[in-house]
Amino acid sequence: MSILVYAKTANQKVHKSALEVVSYANRLAQVTGQSVKALIIGSADNAEELGKYGADQIIQVNDDKLSSFQPSLIASAISQVAKNEECDTIIFSHDCLLYT
Repeated sequence: MSILVYAKTANQKVHKSALEVVSYANRLAQVTGQSVKALIIGSADNAEELGKYGADQIIQVNDDKLSSFQPSLIASAISQVAKNEECDTIIFSHDCLLYT
């Protein structure tokens, strides 16, 4: 089994909070013997940074339907990736931004 990290992006860049949560997941994976998979919805110019912080695999999901913030579609994509990649833990970063 693996740990899946939802890596938030903004303006085609991986958000700093995503790097922090991948680092946390990496420490957890060292204890549990699992691998860390980082999920990006859309694209990010600096996606490889996730590997430097401990992601063993970076998964990018590109779909025009996910280009705008639609929580139910994003949740469905995360769930499908978690199932397909056999992840038993999903970690999200805390975000104080409100979406409207």
